[in-house]
Amino acid sequence: MIESMSLPQASAPAVSLPLKQTAQCSKTCYQRVVVFAFLADTTLVALALIFAQWLRFETPVAAWGVPDQDNLTLRDYAGHIIIGTTLMMLFLLNFRFYSRENLLSYTHTLSTIVKSGIIWFFGFLTITMMLKFDPPISRVFCVLGLTAIVLALPTWRAVLWRIMRTRAIARSLRQRAMVVGWSEEFARAAKHFEDAPERPFDIVGVIAPPGGTFSSEVPANMPVMGAFENLDLLLKMKTAQVVIVADDTVRNGNLLHIASVCEKEMVEFKLVPTCFRVLLSGLHLESVSGIPVLGISRLPLDNTINQYLKRGLDIIGSIVGLLLSAPIIAVFGFLIYRASPGSIFYRQKRLGANGRIFKMVKLRSMKLDAEKGSKPGWTQGLRMNSRRKD
Repeated sequence: MIESMSLPQASAPAVSLPLKQTAQCSKTCYQRVVVFAFLADTTLVALALIFAQWLRFETPVAAWGVPDQDNLTLRDYAGHIIIGTTLMMLFLLNFRFYSRENLLSYTHTLSTIVKSGIIWFFGFLTITMMLKFDPPISRVFCVLGLTAIVLALPTWRAVLWRIMRTRAIARSLRQRAMVVGWSEEFARAAKHFEDAPERPFDIVGVIAPPGGTFSSEVPANMPVMGAFENLDLLLKMKTAQVVIVADDTVRNGNLLHIASVCEKEMVEFKLVPTCFRVLLSGLHLESVSGIPVLGISRLPLDNTINQYLKRGLDIIGSIVGLLLSAPIIAVFGFLIYRASPGSIFYRQKRLGANGRIFKMVKLRSMKLDAEKGSKPGWTQGLRMNSRRKD
């Protein structure tokens, strides 16, 4: 029997990790890499098809198959190349080519390229023949295009993978994981995670399970970020992108609470194998460095395209909202100016998401120079109490 260890008061500071090195940094770096890789892949696929067109119609290969009677040029095949490039990129996106697992694993990258390429070949031929493009698609061109893509993409991705394997870049790409509880089984798994260069996440800290006691001693180099009651606040502060329950003493009710909080904050939730007997519905089983992990993952906003679509909708929605509310703002602005002549707007610097300072503009609700002779008041930050409340 493993002797339970009480949470030491001295080892439970508020938050022992600098917030600059948390989930947002990983998310931002991942988005930049995805955008760069997507643009580079698109360019490379297009160049591969242009090269295939040149081989098919500008070299002795032109004598293969059906003779070239129309002396087709690149301009004649531009439509085929655009459709072929678009179709290939759609297949890559469909197979999650830009997920963290594929970016950090060259083996996954190769299998996805080959699988997408084969489906692309038959899909491209079928679509162009059904739509009866003019000029008709050349089967030799499709074979050459597939060969060029399957050779070019892995070569380029090998270079990218080498770059991303450097310690600094790989670490910034990995998701930040926060562990609930600790056990000897998970300690062995954590050691395995550390030794796996292609692991998708890094463990940044641990919080005490309900009751405040750990089933096993927490390593000295593992920060204790707080008590179980601090989970909601820690996730709101974007300290982690993944929550892992590593203690099988966490009961069903608390597991459901953790899953609910993670879903609300758009954070992935995972269980180690010792917890497989609970919360079996709606979970996804995956392998992390050879170890089975059960949890809620593949959230909608994990997809970079969805994130940019959401950002675009946010901007469009805010513009529409401002236009619709402009008459109301004008009426209240007139009333404010009539009661207290001067600027109807109040401006002040505020602290926004991820610690960024922005300038807030709102309708003035107090007299001019109300803060003259004093400084603006700032809301005091909440201090997290890592001890369990009685």
